[in-house]
Amino acid sequence: MINRILLIVFTIGFINSLEESKIEWSDNSTLTIEDFQAEAPNTGTIQTVQGHITIEYQFKNYELMASQNFNKNVTCYFYREASWIDPGEKNTGRLLRYAQTIFDMNEWQARELRKRFRENRSQVLAGKHSELYEQLTTEFAGIQSQYSKDTDFGTIEEKQVEWEEKIKNNLADLADYCKQCKPVKKKK
Repeated sequence: MINRILLIVFTIGFINSLEESKIEWSDNSTLTIEDFQAEAPNTGTIQTVQGHITIEYQFKNYELMASQNFNKNVTCYFYREASWIDPGEKNTGRLLRYAQTIFDMNEWQARELRKRFRENRSQVLAGKHSELYEQLTTEFAGIQSQYSKDTDFGTIEEKQVEWEEKIKNNLADLADYCKQCKPVKKKK
């Protein structure tokens, strides 16, 4: 019997290609098997899934000067053509759930980035937004690693449920920083 290994690779970063194959995160975005359009390597020998998820941001100078709200400038995407799932795997439901949780976690990160951009507006205006992004990316790499470890890549049901609840709560706590939201103005 061949030992199966779960190989998970999620890429977070900037991408300018594959525009037509991306799914923007939303409250009702649920990944399906059809969303994984890349060909899976090692089908039948290694249990695999790869979701290509990015957090992208862009600023135009005139928007930076006028904006107090950076929500519309940061977007979380899932790229269909760069993502794959082993079609021969019997437990694709678990793999989809795991990939969806990572997608939701990336929206949590996107909301935190929007918040940090707002809280550090002068740093963003000075062109130092990439420092905020890099710091947050490092933090969330640790969070994602802990999630994968705690849940054994989504196989421990009790821990999976705990993480899904944690992510849901963090998204709710950062509700003012959803892409379409306008954060409540701070009282002076």
